Amino acid sequence: MLHQWLQRLAAAGYAIFSFDFPGHGYSPGERAYIKDFEEFLSAYMEFVHLVRTTPTSKGSTFDFGIATEGLLLVAWQKPFFIIGESMGGLLALVTSQRVRRDITLAASFGGTVLLAPALTVDMPPEAVIYLIRHAVVPLMPSSIMPAFLSKSASVPISAIIRDEEMADKVQKDNWGEAKGGLGWRNGMRWVTINAFALLMQNLPEVMSSSGGPMLVLHDPQDAIAHFGGSERLMELSPSTDKALIKMEDARHDIASNEPETSASHVIAWLAKHRSIRFNNYIHNKSPHMRF
Repeated sequence: MLHQWLQRLAAAGYAIFSFDFPGHGYSPGERAYIKDFEEFLSAYMEFVHLVRTTPTSKGSTFDFGIATEGLLLVAWQKPFFIIGESMGGLLALVTSQRVRRDITLAASFGGTVLLAPALTVDMPPEAVIYLIRHAVVPLMPSSIMPAFLSKSASVPISAIIRDEEMADKVQKDNWGEAKGGLGWRNGMRWVTINAFALLMQNLPEVMSSSGGPMLVLHDPQDAIAHFGGSERLMELSPSTDKALIKMEDARHDIASNEPETSASHVIAWLAKHRSIRFNNYIHNKSPHMRF
């Protein structure tokens, strides 16, 4: 579903590069097991650097599956943007902050697009988090947290996908149960909820230092990643170029439920900021690459 949405961006002239986080999608690793999000953030930064440097890196064995000429065009002549949704939106925000501080990437970075970012989610009480961190995780990190400790675990699939037929397919796409299943329809592991809690502790600081162009699309009634998180980002971010678009009844999976409307918003925003970034590049005669 997201693949089809990204194809809309590709049809508008944008090169799309994406990857699966460890333990997710086709990437190896224990399914949905997150000990520390730093592993994910490091992978994110490495991926961005790979896209920019692989065509010119001697001895590089990384293969994107496209011709070197295409990678050179992307890396050398174009600005780049970071897009993330849900948990990926949270990580995209943190990664964008790091990109802006990276001297090899900052000049070519055009901005951030977030779809229903998980900036505020239902978490157990602080006392429970303390017990999880110091008592439960050391003993059984891979075990699944009971649903009664997390409201999001009991949210129906209809809160994510609006179309009933599509929702049924998503529900059946369950790792370990459906043949070839890549999704995770089970509860959150103890170790993963602890990783989320640690990342959320620093989120206000991240928001307060997140500058640069920023577009956020979010349904005010999102039952998974609450809209208040996006509002808080708009409040705390020092960016002078930020926008929050309310996607009414788009639910959590905005790209699937409102593909045309959401893609139109994003494409228009990218076109505007691509031009701004490219003009700045020409004016400053910056040696940094764009894609």
